[in-house]
Formats: sequence, structure tokens, C-alpha cells
Amino acid sequence: MKPVAKLAAFMLSIILCFSTVGASELFGFNVEYVGKLKVPAKPALLAAWSFCVTEDGLFIIPDKESGDIKIYEKAGETLEYVKAIGRKGFGPGEFVSPAYCSYNEKESKFIVMDLEQRKIFIYDRVGRENFKRVKMIYCFRSGDDVQLIGNKLIISGYKEGPHGADHELYITNIKTGDEDFLLRSFQKYGLSQSEKSKAGSLRQALGVIGRFDVEGDDIYFVWEGDLRITKLNISTKKTQVFGPGVKMKTKYKSPADIVNELLDNRTHGRFHLYRIVKFKRSFVRNVFTSAKYVFVIYEGPGKSKFWLQFYMLNGNFIKEVPIPGQPDRRMCFDKDKGILYSLVSSKSKEKKKDFLILKYKIR
Repeated sequence: MKPVAKLAAFMLSIILCFSTVGASELFGFNVEYVGKLKVPAKPALLAAWSFCVTEDGLFIIPDKESGDIKIYEKAGETLEYVKAIGRKGFGPGEFVSPAYCSYNEKESKFIVMDLEQRKIFIYDRVGRENFKRVKMIYCFRSGDDVQLIGNKLIISGYKEGPHGADHELYITNIKTGDEDFLLRSFQKYGLSQSEKSKAGSLRQALGVIGRFDVEGDDIYFVWEGDLRITKLNISTKKTQVFGPGVKMKTKYKSPADIVNELLDNRTHGRFHLYRIVKFKRSFVRNVFTSAKYVFVIYEGPGKSKFWLQFYMLNGNFIKEVPIPGQPDRRMCFDKDKGILYSLVSSKSKEKKKDFLILKYKIR
């Protein structure tokens, strides 16, 4: 081969490499454990499903069992309890089961979903430690994730749209009350219109949790039962679905590709079926975005091993790496600092739950 032809072939190989893996070999996409923060034992944190972190270091953790929102601040290698928002009850300013939450740094707003009351509460941050409840929105059924972007409250959860059509991702305008439906239920489960009757089986066997993050005008949505990222543009409604692909080096094993076969075996009860799938396949736990990348986190197969996949915003798969240690599915991501936090718990000798927040740097 002539030198010019060799050079051309070499340049072509470089271009193809960048188009498929996104320069991971040059810049390295890795997750590094950088420390932990101990959550104080008093007042006891009983049951947390999610949490968020403010730009100045407040940790806000809804306590689903005690019915309040606990606020902590960092003090060295521990967190110090600051105060609680609300208490258990159905009255004004009270919660029954606060679960999923998010914090909008740009607009200084905290959002929390109360699953039992089927309500979403919006708070303005007024001062470092004070939050004022300013809005309440009903959600038709329990949801899995919620974010506020401007006046648009984005909700992952079931709701009937026009003509009774089932949807799993929608927007409520908190000013006007107008609703915009984005993702049909069958699309959430990776089905076509003609296959939508299978959605119930997939939901019962694999769960319903759908998580998302927002970058610009795009929503990146994942369902726990299969590793597919659905990218939806809020303005144009254009969708794109992507994932790691069969030729990529990944430990992920989809449960969705075997569940229908297992469901046909009537000797398996629902709980038994779930255990079979859980310990042989992987479950998607979270999705986060930055200005350039999408991060998808999944668990398994096996004993609680977590993996993180990197993608370009356009859907190109970059790399998969293990997350060190023993994190939990309760996570939040600080986009500005590139820090991934995970809230983990363990039983102490007194059979009480001890909580830690693990810190990871995404590089």
C-alpha cells in the first residue's frame, strides 16, 4: 500500500473510532471513589427513597416513614442535622410518604412527590436553610421521578392522556395547568403499537420505575426493565432510542428478553418469577446527564454490582465501567462538580439502620 493510501486508511480508522466510542481512549471515562459522609443517627433517618444536594452543600432527604424532609449540611467527614420540613399527617405543611425529589439550582426550587397523597409539592428556597411551600400539583397515580424546568413540571408516572391513551411521561404547566403527554406506556416498555397488550406482563414481572434527566430541551428516559435510553425533545416531540448494542463490551443482561417465556410457565408465581429474573439479569437504576454526556447506571447480574455506561448526547456508546464499592440505587449527581452521591444503609449491632453517603468522581 502506498504511503498516501496508508495515511488515508489511518485517518479513516481514527474517525470511525471517535464516531463509535467517543474518544474514551484519549480522555478516559472512569468512576473514582473519593470518600464518604456519615449521616447522624439522631434524629433517625428511617426510610429514604431519594435525595438531592444543593449547590452550596445542603443534603435534602425525604424520610418516607417519618413523613418529613430532613436537611443536613456537610461538616468535615460527616453530615450535621439542620432541621426538618413538615411532619407526618394530612394537614397543611404535612406529608404522608414523601419519596422522590429533585432540586432546581437555577431557580432555587425544591420539588418532592408524596406517594400516598398523590401530590407534588414545590418549594421556593428563601435563605440558606429555609424553604417555603408555594405550589401543590395532583398526580393521577404514584410516580417515579419529577423535575421542574421553568414552569414545566416533568413527571414520570402513569396518567391517561387524550382519548384514554395510557402515558408514562408527561408535563404539567404549573402556571396554566396545561398538560403535554410525551411517552405512551407501550413505548416505555419497548413495544410497538401492535404489541401493547404485552405491557401488563412486562410491568408485573419487571417493575414500573422510570427515571429521567434533562439536558437543554431534551429528556433522557430509562425504564428499569431494559437498557434503552429514550431521548425526547420537549419542543418538537421527536424521539430517538439508543442503547449499548449487541457488539459493545458490556456486562448488561436484559431481563425483558426472557420474561415473556417465563410468564408462559404457569408454575411460577409472580414473586418467584421476579426472583428468577432479578438474580440472572440486570436492572437499570438511574440516568444522569451533563453538558456533553449521558450516564446510565444498572445493577447486576449477581450480588449488587453496579455499572455505569457513558454515552454521547447523540446516543453513541462510549464505555462501561464498574462503580467501586457497594453503592445503592439511591443516587444523585452534581453536574457542576461531576460528583455522584449514593445513599447506602446497613444494620448496626443494635439492629438500627446506619446511613452513609458515598462520593464518586466521574472523570
